[in-house]
Amino acid sequence: MATLQQSALGCMLLEVQALSPIEFVMREFEHPAVRAGLLFFNGLREVDLRQKGFGHSIPALLASLFALNLNLRKPPRYTAAEKHPELSQAFMMILGLDDEAQFHDPVFTLAARRVRIEWLVML
Repeated sequence: MATLQQSALGCMLLEVQALSPIEFVMREFEHPAVRAGLLFFNGLREVDLRQKGFGHSIPALLASLFALNLNLRKPPRYTAAEKHPELSQAFMMILGLDDEAQFHDPVFTLAARRVRIEWLVML
């Protein structure tokens, strides 16, 4: 830990890590659907979203998403883009999550797995 405190990035990591995943998401993201999506995917990793000391799990989740995107040979094509051309510019589409308030429920651990997520099929 002493080594991390010697650099600005290390200090930032320690600050983020001290938070709970919910605290990090509420502090860093504004859109309710983005918050909901991040909390849902983090919950699938069976991280208690209220547990302090796991704030770094959200950035770790984001890093893995970007790595996947960089490995694609072509951008994804969504069938719904025929009716909504703006979807062709989307990085990822998640339907069924509207608000981060869904994840403040103390019984989140099992309830999150029952949230209906519909994925648009990539061709």
